[in-house]
Order: sequence, then C-alpha cells, then structure tokens
Amino acid sequence: MNLKQRECIKCLAVILVSDLEPIHILPYLYQERALLDSQIEVIQDRPDRKSRVLSFLVEIPSVSFDLLIQALRDDYQHLADGLQKHLNEQSQCEKCIDSLSNNDFHSAKWSDKESESLQCNTVGITADLEPNHFLAFLYQERGLNKWQIDTITKKANRTLRVSELLLQIKTAPFNLLIEALQESYQHLGEKLQQHLIDGCGKCQPTPHNDSPHRIKMWPENDKFSDLCFQLNTFRFEGKFDKHEELCTNILQMSEGKNSDIKFAILDAQITTLRVQHDKVDPNQLPPIFKEFEQCGKACSNPTGAEMTYLARLGSYFAMQKKENLTKALDTLDMAESKMKFIEPGRDTGRVLYIKVNLLSQVYEKNPSSVVKDRVVSYLGRTMYDFENEEKNIREQYIRMVNIKMAFMYLGIGIFGNVISEVGRNSYDHECARSCLEKVDRVSKGMDPRREMFYNVAKTVLNRCDNVARALDFSRQALKQARKGNFRKELPNVESLFKEMKRLHAEEKERIQQETEEKMKELGQWASK
Repeated sequence: MNLKQRECIKCLAVILVSDLEPIHILPYLYQERALLDSQIEVIQDRPDRKSRVLSFLVEIPSVSFDLLIQALRDDYQHLADGLQKHLNEQSQCEKCIDSLSNNDFHSAKWSDKESESLQCNTVGITADLEPNHFLAFLYQERGLNKWQIDTITKKANRTLRVSELLLQIKTAPFNLLIEALQESYQHLGEKLQQHLIDGCGKCQPTPHNDSPHRIKMWPENDKFSDLCFQLNTFRFEGKFDKHEELCTNILQMSEGKNSDIKFAILDAQITTLRVQHDKVDPNQLPPIFKEFEQCGKACSNPTGAEMTYLARLGSYFAMQKKENLTKALDTLDMAESKMKFIEPGRDTGRVLYIKVNLLSQVYEKNPSSVVKDRVVSYLGRTMYDFENEEKNIREQYIRMVNIKMAFMYLGIGIFGNVISEVGRNSYDHECARSCLEKVDRVSKGMDPRREMFYNVAKTVLNRCDNVARALDFSRQALKQARKGNFRKELPNVESLFKEMKRLHAEEKERIQQETEEKMKELGQWASK
C-alpha cells in the first residue's frame, strides 16, 4: 500500500474493528500470496476478534489495497465500499491531509496536572481497563501509531496491555484519551477529569514538599541555540577541523565568562569521539571528562548539566569496551532519572537517543523481540521530546529517529553493519519503508552522516527485490562514508557495497543465461 492508502485504512479503523472478523478473509489473502505464514499465525493467535482485527491492521500495509478491497467484497461489501469511497474523497479528510503533510508524530504535551491525574488513577485503570476496546479509536485519531498498537496488543494478558498503554499514551493528547474512554469506560474518564480539578493529597504541594519542578535546560537564547546547531552540523558533515577550530576559538573567548557556553563546547568535543571512534582510549577516561563535570556544576542549570554529563559518560563507557555495556546502561539510568527535573527538549531527547544506541548494541548481541520492542518504545519517547524544538532542529532529529527506527526493523547495527542473525519479514520491511518515507519528506538539508545511514537502510530494504537499486544506494552510502571520513562505519559500508556488486553481477549473469536459453529454444523451434 502507498501512504495515501494506509492513511485511508486508519480513518476507518473503528468500523473495521467493530465489524470485521479477519479469519473470514485470511484464506483469500494467503492464497494470493499477500500475507506470509508468520503474519497469518500472528493474527490467528490473538485470543479474541477485536485483538485479531488490531493485529490485522498492523500487518495489512504489506497487502495491496486493491487486493484487500477484493477480499472484502464477499462478506464485507460495506467495508470495501467505505474504504474505496474514503480513498476517492481523501482530499476532503482533515486527518488524512494533516498526516500526509506532516510526519505522523504527535506533538501532544501533557501538563503536570494531566500526568498526575493519570498516575493517581493507575490502580483503578489497571483494575478495569481493556485497551483493546478503544485502541482502534486512538489509532484512527492518530493518537497512537501502528508500532505502539502492535507493542500493546502483543502483550500476553490484559494487565500487561494496560501497563504498556500507560507507557505509550502520552504521545496522544490527554483530551483524546478522555474521549476514547467515553463509550465503555466513562467512569474512568470522569475520574481523570475530576482529578484535574480537585487534585489529591499525593500531588498537591505542601510547604514541606520538594516536588520536582521542570525547568528549561538552558536560558532562551537564539545565538546559543544556533551555536549548538552549527557545532552538530560540522560534526555530522565530517568537518572535524572546522569543528575543532570553532570549539577552540569559542572556548578562548568565553573563558571565565559563560559556563553554559563552555559546557556546550565541551559537550560538542566529547560527542565528536562518537564519530571519530578510533580516538577512544579503551582503558581510561580522557581528561576532558573531568573538566566537563566541573564546568557543569557552575552552569545555570547544574541538574541538566549533570544529566548530559552522565549520558555522555555512559556512551563513552560503551565505546571503550563491549564488556562495559552494562556499566554504560546503569550510567544512562542515572542520567534518565534527572530528566524529571528538565522540560522536554533536544537535551532530554538526546539522553533517550543515547539509551537507544546502547539498547541497539544489546540487540546486536541478542536479537530478541523484547529488546526490539523496547528500542522502538524509546524511539517514540525520543521523538516526543524533539517535537518541541524549532523547525530545522526538529527535522534533523526526525531524520535521526526514523533512520534509527528503520535500522531496528531491518536488523542493522549502529555502525551500519547488517546483523546476520536477525530475521526480517514483510511487516518489518513495511515499517522500515514507512520510516524512510518520513525521512524523504524532510530530506532537504540532510547531512552526510545521516545520508550515509539513510542509504545503508535503503540498500538493505531493496536488496531482496531490486538489486540494481540496492547497488545504487550502497554506492551513495560509500560515497558519503568516504566524504565524511566516518572511520567506524566505513568498513561496514564497503562490505555492503561489495556484497551488492556481487549480487548484481550474479543477477546479470542469471538473466543472460536465461536469455540465451530462450534464444536457443526459439532457434530450435524455428529450425523444425
């Protein structure tokens, strides 16, 4: 299905969940080679009809839209007509227009009172709620995406589904949750709304209560934001000399004057080690970390500075030795604990993104669905934090997060290496394709490093069904890896390019042999 057809499916999710029994149309879709054995099994294994439809909605993007319409004709003519009608009139649907023109990420930002209302009603919600009853509504209204729906519905029992919903729901507006509860769980919606008005003893501050108050990471300053953005740009473009020159000059100018600027510069210098991976000392921390830690204590937001310091420290531990991964994750947990004091933004988002990189390394060692789901969940939270940034910064991180999501679905490691132990099905390919389509919509101004990763993902996505295109993408990835001198990724990209050249040569040889055999057959037929 193309993007417009997938949005059409979303807009009819509620009526599909209300009326459809997937088991009636699965045989036809299987017969037409539209669904794999593994997809059929996932859908059929769901315990009730609603959960089967929700699972079907997750799997269906891999099916041709016309084939789905044909499958519905016999028993569900009204659904087939409804889908076709909506597709024809899609230009009049506000939800479709908004989704097609934006990036399908939700900018919902819950207030402290809304978060407290949900937390203080957790016991009642866990006791009464069955998420499967209203997930279709949240999906239809773009409150949850298909990855979140899949993560929730695959949980083994109702309590686990509720727990996962509570983790995922903050990508949707609070009012949308209230609306979703109205039909079957009106009492829970009323409790949440009443709590907004009255509060309770647990969340009402008292004179002796040091309840955390979220503050901005840094004072609002356009020049400071521009500086941080430019430093990132140089790093991602592989312009390390310009990056270091700018850092050195600004450090000299700001010495003893502005600790925030000095901290940002030191942060930029440390993050460069991620790109110039060969400069990492496996046995000890470089002196810059001590200076970084001390500078953070003098910043205008020492808590936020400590959060960033711990995140960079954890990242460096993981770069030193593979054996340090547990230590690195423990350090990231400490950094994450500081986030409750900081307003969501690029700095909190980067902490989550570093956590994603570490969990991705865990996944490389042990490619399990549990770790994969956890990474996807963290990426959703990461995008929520970046959503509050200005347009150019937000688009940069939309690219980063979606490419990372595609890597996870395609089984690609953080340095562009293809993980051989990972199995990939049509659902994984469809999810990856959807992520890369979102990158395409904000591709203008993509830096060489992100472009390299994008082309690696497109190579892996296309290598099974279009080797020629995969070869072109791998060639572009190699060009960007060399241009940016990305030393850790370069061997992996070179290896991928060589594999694509080999596969392309084999395909050309096979086609040539088939052509020669056909010509030989025609010659024999003509000579009779």
